[in-house]
Amino acid sequence: MNLTRLARRRAPRALLPLALALAVAAGCARPRDILEPVEGALTYTFADSARFVLDAAAYAITDEGVDIGLLDRKRSVVESEWVDIGSVRATVSREGYMGADRVVLFRMRTRRVLGGTSLIGEAVYRPAGGGRALEQMVPRDHAAREVLVRMFGRVEDRLRRDREKREREAREQPTASP
Repeated sequence: MNLTRLARRRAPRALLPLALALAVAAGCARPRDILEPVEGALTYTFADSARFVLDAAAYAITDEGVDIGLLDRKRSVVESEWVDIGSVRATVSREGYMGADRVVLFRMRTRRVLGGTSLIGEAVYRPAGGGRALEQMVPRDHAAREVLVRMFGRVEDRLRRDREKREREAREQPTASP
């Protein structure tokens, strides 16, 4: 038998394991689903409706002096504009931040759960040359994480004040008699 013909027959069989290994590796290296929170996002649950929680989250972002970049009630998400971390108030030193981890975005999403609403908060940055699918949560010691935790506190305070106001107005409402 001709050696060239033999080599052609064996080549596809020899490449099959390599092709399978590459396919498996490609499946593992998939970018994240941009409609889902990044790994490491913070979650708090409130006993309020999603509408009230989303409104409070939007106020919490602007209370920090950061502009809203997106408010999508249908998808239950609010995002800040991209902001230089040096422009927000934090106790964590920001001198060591350079490049991609210096510019962050705050994103909050609501999800309905039994008995209330979960608020998922993210403080993300994009690695150089990366898109939305490559966004990453800032590290635990990053100033943006401190700001995000403070935003959750503001959400809780606003929800409590709004709840008390609604209860007070309901008590003051005259009851109708038949």
